[in-house]
Amino acid sequence: AGRLSVFSRIYLVYSVTECSEFEQAIACGEEGIHLAATADHQYSLVFAYCGVGTLFLVKGDLESSIHLLERGLQLCRSLTLPLMLPLVASPLGSAYALSGRYAEGISLLEEAVSQAVSMERMVELDRLGLLEFPRSKDGRIQQRRYLDERKGMPLGNVWTDIPPINSMAQERLGYPTQKPLALL
Repeated sequence: AGRLSVFSRIYLVYSVTECSEFEQAIACGEEGIHLAATADHQYSLVFAYCGVGTLFLVKGDLESSIHLLERGLQLCRSLTLPLMLPLVASPLGSAYALSGRYAEGISLLEEAVSQAVSMERMVELDRLGLLEFPRSKDGRIQQRRYLDERKGMPLGNVWTDIPPINSMAQERLGYPTQKPLALL
């Protein structure tokens, strides 16, 4: 979660930008970036870079937009913030395309769409109760899988096609493995 002081300013940036009040939006955005940086709150800083970078994109200042959005994307990647990636990558991809960097823009926009689709899939799996959440902060979310939903035949615990080795048999050496060849 981000700092409320930063988020409120950046949402104000979006609102004021829609009214083409760019000077007010820039002042508010710079304050949001300063608050996030001073608090050393990286998630809020990514959000602030995204908001102010989008402001400059709407204003037509592609150089400033790209500079801020690239900083946000770099933080997003280094901190592994997948939820933020589509928010930052979308305006940055647009800014790249508008500045003539078409291949980079398209690639970034495709990545943003892919990440957004992945997030939608996670929301759906969670709604269905098919996600297993980690018990520790270092754990990973995993998808629950049930055997009756899997393709193929489940492996049984009785194997009749491999004869057992007599427990009284003498150990046979000179083979690369002691497993029955049929098991390999």
